Amino acid sequence: MKNFLFILLVILILAAAFFAQSTAAPDRQAPRLSEKLSALKPFIGPTWVGSIPNDPRRGEISLKWEVLLNGFAVRLGRNILNSDHWLETTYYWDESSGKVAYLAISNNGFVSKGYVGGQGEELISEGDQRGPDVNRKVRRIYKLDKDGKLYEDDQFRNSKADEWRRTHISVFVAK
Repeated sequence: MKNFLFILLVILILAAAFFAQSTAAPDRQAPRLSEKLSALKPFIGPTWVGSIPNDPRRGEISLKWEVLLNGFAVRLGRNILNSDHWLETTYYWDESSGKVAYLAISNNGFVSKGYVGGQGEELISEGDQRGPDVNRKVRRIYKLDKDGKLYEDDQFRNSKADEWRRTHISVFVAK
């Protein structure tokens, strides 16, 4: 009888230990970001919600930056909420150029690719955009202000001779 009680006690202890481990919340540390992508770090985490001021027809826009591939890439999902417009951008370190590169694909047939750099407190992406009836240079400038607002300045030009033209400036807050 003593052996039976001892074995039962051991089984109960092991079962309790297993149950405690299997029901504990997983240890979820924030994904580490490659040092080469550190310029993107201030944008990662919250969902940024905003709009294009003075243009209510376009509606609310959400931006979400996420760390991918063990920190060697960052994805930006962009959604204009009252439309069917989605844009996915992947940022990664391009070893051959020694720069952060990006590839952006939208659900309306546009593809952009280029490089990202910084100038002071700004993050600047600049590249080529191709799509239905479009072949142009594009630039997006992101800037966080001291109050935590994120500004996105969207620009384009049709040739190297053209001046940059502003499409719009959007203002976002972290949610």
